Amino acid sequence: MCRRPASRRKASGLAELLDAKARLFGDICHTFTADLRRLLTGLFTEAGTPASVEPAEAADICIALVVGLESVSDAPQLFTPATDALLAGLLTSPLPSAPRG
Repeated sequence: MCRRPASRRKASGLAELLDAKARLFGDICHTFTADLRRLLTGLFTEAGTPASVEPAEAADICIALVVGLESVSDAPQLFTPATDALLAGLLTSPLPSAPRG
């Protein structure tokens, strides 16, 4: 039987452990995102969207916005204007104006 050097066995074991964790968390994230998409689709179905945007597309846009905000350092400052712009474009009824401050 041919055995790998000890250093390669350790690296291989770590990779297998990380792969298992990645699969576990990948499944959890995939399930969470799918559940969130269903929830948002239902909300947009009830609230209404412009004729050119299906409720499921509106949900996908919201999820894409969050993913994008997670990748920038100034996300807290961008969150409110991004959300306002997103909702103004996706909802069929106007948004109530909120005080800025």
